[in-house]
Amino acid sequence: SHWASLRELPIGNIKRANIAAALQEITAKHGRVAASRARANLSALFGWAMKEGLCDVNPVIVTNDPAAGITPRERVLEDQELRAVWNACLDDPFGRVIKLLTLTGCRRSEIGDLKWSEVDLDSGVMTIPGTRTKNRRTLTLTLAPMAIDILRTAPRRDDQTFVFGKNGSAGFNAWSYSQISLNNRIAGTAGRPLPHWTIHDLRRTAASGMGALGV
Repeated sequence: SHWASLRELPIGNIKRANIAAALQEITAKHGRVAASRARANLSALFGWAMKEGLCDVNPVIVTNDPAAGITPRERVLEDQELRAVWNACLDDPFGRVIKLLTLTGCRRSEIGDLKWSEVDLDSGVMTIPGTRTKNRRTLTLTLAPMAIDILRTAPRRDDQTFVFGKNGSAGFNAWSYSQISLNNRIAGTAGRPLPHWTIHDLRRTAASGMGALGV
């Protein structure tokens, strides 16, 4: 693969063509945004290497950005696309986060940093204080039975503050890696990757779906 070959070359021998080919490979496997992030990280590496005297130029800056032309905040997932995302979710923190975002239409941070103190599973109400919402207003939501069931499956310890996250002492933060893994599972099942989508698109999709239902 081009990416594997790139890693084998001395940094001073890496050319624009090598990088362009590797970015095309990442785009095909993981999507344009993932390739754009890889390009940014690689450019930062070359910037450091130049200061260390390991190379004279940064060949990344003369390559195309794979994410160029993507218009943000417009994507609404089709029903079959949303179904593919849902079915590819695992029974793990990220899978639960994605499903709750789909069911509630909340922002990523509102669910990713959700605390057990903000959830009453008996009454089925989630209350997010204004300190955690974009408009600084308290958000009170009555949860659907499916959302309550998802929260009940989340492991919980007495000393755990956050619903999601690695050890319960901080919210969920493995967004990029987890979405890449999710997209790989979707591509593996469907035989092709899902057109570029972001986690925020789930909020827009929920709003669009509720609007279609007259909400």
